Amino acid sequence: MPNAISKIFAVILAALVMFYFVTYQQYKKQEDLAYIHTYQEVTKFVDSVRLKGYITPKEWEEFELGLHQGSNVLYDIELVHEQKKYQPVYTNGTAIEPASFTGKYEVQYDEYFKEQLFEVLYDESVPYNQRMYKLQKDDYFTVTVQNKTKFQSTMLLSMLTGGKAGTNDTTIYFPYGGMILNEDWND
Repeated sequence: MPNAISKIFAVILAALVMFYFVTYQQYKKQEDLAYIHTYQEVTKFVDSVRLKGYITPKEWEEFELGLHQGSNVLYDIELVHEQKKYQPVYTNGTAIEPASFTGKYEVQYDEYFKEQLFEVLYDESVPYNQRMYKLQKDDYFTVTVQNKTKFQSTMLLSMLTGGKAGTNDTTIYFPYGGMILNEDWND
């Protein structure tokens, strides 16, 4: 009799493990698809900005809509525009004495973030179809996307391990950017 009970218990335990494994793999596949979708949307948006040299509110809204379309994942999106500046080099460190100019320039970058970009994109004094955030050639533009929503695969893993594994909720962390190649807003 004890042998039969242990066999029944082993069958039930094996069925539970198989159910857990299949469920986890299905949730993990959803996570992988969300990552691929995020990759495609971010690269499409950033490459478009790099090739044109500007962002319009319509492009931003299409990017956000495309990122959230087809999934229930919420994202934290960071935008960074690094504007290239040339600073003259002086021997005394200041421009007070023009004679101390060395004839050389240093390249420095001023950084502008999402809030500053949105001040231009959503300026109420400019008609919607004329709003544009302009970037210059040789500036840098970067978008960093990470998930704020906890994936079901992470929750399932946390449940099994008692919360020790999967404590980091960020599964999708995708920074992408590069140098601005054109200034199509000059046309």
